[in-house]
Amino acid sequence: MKENESISWHPSFAAALQLELQAYADELEFQLEFELTSEPLKVDVLILKDGEAYIDKNIGRIFRHYNVVEYKSPRDYVSIDDFYKAIAYVYLYKNTGDKGIDTIDIREMTLTLVSLYKPTKLLDYLQKREKHVYFENEGVYYIEGMDVPIQLLIQDDLPNKENEYLTLLTNQLQEKEQLQRALMDYFQDSKKDLYLLMFHAVFHANPELFTEVIQTMQKLDLDPDTQKKIDDVVKEFEWDKKWREEGSELAKEEIAKKLFVKGMSLEDIAEATGLSIDKINKLTHHD
Repeated sequence: MKENESISWHPSFAAALQLELQAYADELEFQLEFELTSEPLKVDVLILKDGEAYIDKNIGRIFRHYNVVEYKSPRDYVSIDDFYKAIAYVYLYKNTGDKGIDTIDIREMTLTLVSLYKPTKLLDYLQKREKHVYFENEGVYYIEGMDVPIQLLIQDDLPNKENEYLTLLTNQLQEKEQLQRALMDYFQDSKKDLYLLMFHAVFHANPELFTEVIQTMQKLDLDPDTQKKIDDVVKEFEWDKKWREEGSELAKEEIAKKLFVKGMSLEDIAEATGLSIDKINKLTHHD
């Protein structure tokens, strides 16, 4: 399945980010698509941190009181212009405080840029301009020399165990066990809406793997309550309809093979099953 514009990456990212930092829910306030001006100009996520709270997680150690987060989907990347636009968002947000009072202290602001892949051109550009870019942790880069602390999160390099939700937001997902763990978290957690928002993008970008994991989980010897929750997920994403359609197609293919063995012509098989002659040819002459 090709990735298309209907995949809602940004809401899924916002949900995954909140799940990553859920241990600090009391200290962090998330404001999604925060409006910077009276015109439609928004940042992806604004995180407000309470007082002196310290976020002991790789993606949150940089946080101060006001934290602007900008996200690029797997079909996009952080360009040089994107970098400066995000910095402009920081300044615009500072300007949302009371006029002339310096309500929002620039020293209490940070910027986080999130991308699936490392923006090599941007990093080279910054280093040539003597901005200090250094590797803090796996997938986490700090950029110094600007008015505010800036971090760059590379989802493809983040450790799966520490960032199990953000690393699911890819169109090339391969970690079945990681996805299964996230689904089990969903079944046992009260934050259902956040998980569903995140899974929307994961499923539509990786339908084959997601379906395989769900089907595997349905075969496990799980308690009745968990099995029911799996069935609810199937209905939520209309997998049951998809599987019925696939099952119907497979049944037609099996019938076509048997009719061919019995000597029926391709035209008659096509009329009996509704399959195309080309499809029947492939089924019966695959050797």
